[in-house]
Amino acid sequence: MPWIEFGPSDGVPVVIVPGLTDGLGPVSEPAIAAAIPAPPAAWADVRVVVVSHRHPIGDDVTTRSLGRDLAAFVETVLGRPAELVAAHSMGTMIATHLAVDRPDAVRRLVLSAPVAVPDVHLAGHVRRWATLVAEGDWKGFAVAACTAAYTGRERERQLAAIEVVGPPAATHLADRHLALSAVALAHDATTVLPTVDQPTLLLGGTADPVVTPTAVARVADLVPHAEIGWFEGLAHGFPEQDRAGYQSALREFLVDTPVAARP
Repeated sequence: MPWIEFGPSDGVPVVIVPGLTDGLGPVSEPAIAAAIPAPPAAWADVRVVVVSHRHPIGDDVTTRSLGRDLAAFVETVLGRPAELVAAHSMGTMIATHLAVDRPDAVRRLVLSAPVAVPDVHLAGHVRRWATLVAEGDWKGFAVAACTAAYTGRERERQLAAIEVVGPPAATHLADRHLALSAVALAHDATTVLPTVDQPTLLLGGTADPVVTPTAVARVADLVPHAEIGWFEGLAHGFPEQDRAGYQSALREFLVDTPVAARP
């Protein structure tokens, strides 16, 4: 599991778990790692670790086994529980299993665009993206992903950039994307989410066509005592489109949310 990190090695450990974009964009790719911005100055006391999923993705991999991978990563790399695990979309599937199977490994959760089980909206997008990747239609894939991720002027800017930049840099990882897509589509945590014990913040975009507000609300109904926050008018890529707002939500939850002491 490759990772990159920012901040002091003895800082408060925060782990960032990516979604399906990790299929074509693991941090082991130099261009991907270089494009990840450092946290703002307010995070100077935090050790931010951005981790990618295992490679290769075998036929027996599930979101639960990826959660076990993440637990092993926390043990071996951090050597202490993560004070916060922040996950997006498919990453929330994995973080949920981490939290339930290894509650000693994580003290707080922020789940953005969280998923209980893929509904028709999520499954439709994932299958459409997989078809485009399998066909090698990289421009079509980039346009489809961009359209689902951004709104307004940011969408226009990103679509224009596709014309200039061209296809994703890691097209050689098509099989990885397809394997992670299959893992995501097989996920079902409807019986797991009610057993999440950590303080949990759920975030959603009110214009997200992939993980809709209805899907986020379903997770909120299942997770005990979860807080929920919305990014108005934003789509699936709201953590990037409103990076400052997303980072502020994470920082506030990390600082202001107490956790029960564990033996």
